[in-house]
Amino acid sequence: MTQKGSFFMTDEEQAEWEKEQKELEKLIDRCVFCNIAYRNDCRANIVYKDSRYVVFRDIRPSAKEHYLVIPKKHIKDTKVLGYDDIPMIRNMVEVSKMCLKKHGADVNDVRYGFHLSPMVSVDHLHMHVLSPATRIGFFGRLLFRPDSYWFLTVDTLLKRLEEKPSEFWAEGKPQGDWHGRQIIEIPEEGTTVSSSAENEAEKKHGTAV
Repeated sequence: MTQKGSFFMTDEEQAEWEKEQKELEKLIDRCVFCNIAYRNDCRANIVYKDSRYVVFRDIRPSAKEHYLVIPKKHIKDTKVLGYDDIPMIRNMVEVSKMCLKKHGADVNDVRYGFHLSPMVSVDHLHMHVLSPATRIGFFGRLLFRPDSYWFLTVDTLLKRLEEKPSEFWAEGKPQGDWHGRQIIEIPEEGTTVSSSAENEAEKKHGTAV
């Protein structure tokens, strides 16, 4: 048995942990957003970071405040999301609102959304946040056109996810500790309250953090 911090691991758990760390290192090496999330890439202008999310400024802004919000967990894109990822998406919105307020932006004049293939430039789920939405330039209005073939708004994405079956419910009974569509309250900067819903949903997306 091996001690890891204040925890003890069996030899099997230690081997599994080491395997996950190696997989994470490989992800970080090949994914620019994982690099930003875990290695504090100096090229990124990070606005906010906690144990689950990172917010940084878009390198080609289309609005005064233009952020990218990513989960630290490597998730490829919206295609792999399901019903159980609803809390994560709502958390990403709440985190972005906190950042917008901090920088004096109007949280009622914002465009939230995700690009769709072939407009996805990085295969790591990222949400665009643009404010003020009413002052996005001509090219930006095309690039971030709501619910076009290439840009999906958060509201539409959530509606689509709500129509998908949950992987953690079967015959009306919860599988594991899953509490449904829980909206997470984001407290002060630097701490994010997690939920069992988010914890369970993360398990299907591969490498553990």
